[in-house]
Amino acid sequence: LRISVCQMLERKEVLKDYFSSAISSFEKTDGKLTHKESKKFQQSVLKIINDHIQEKELTPRFIADHLAISVRSLYRKMEEMGEESPTSMIKECRLYVAKDLLLKTKKTIDEIVFEAGFSNKVTFFKVFREKYGCTPKEFRTKHLEEVQ
Repeated sequence: LRISVCQMLERKEVLKDYFSSAISSFEKTDGKLTHKESKKFQQSVLKIINDHIQEKELTPRFIADHLAISVRSLYRKMEEMGEESPTSMIKECRLYVAKDLLLKTKKTIDEIVFEAGFSNKVTFFKVFREKYGCTPKEFRTKHLEEVQ
């Protein structure tokens, strides 16, 4: 019993040292060390983007307002984390939604432009072509042929 109590006390000290050290505030994600607060912040930003993806008002200012921080602080925090800018993150999320809709639905391009939150077709086509090297229609046709 005495040995058991001593071992428990030793374990308690080891855990106490670990949780009071700087190491405990980091975790390994995708092969890189990330501060837990940074990961929480990133998840908050992504949640705001995903919850409001269809809204044309989704901007860095919109995200900053929802997080109750300044736009400058938003950019600075994302830069510190090694993330892309809020504007790029919004664009990438919108492109992901558009790609997903192209491949999983029969919605028209106009409907997809609206649902992904792009302000107009011209902007959508431009950023889509930059990312995927083809128009949305070509992308859909190419990938649907691959599946069949």
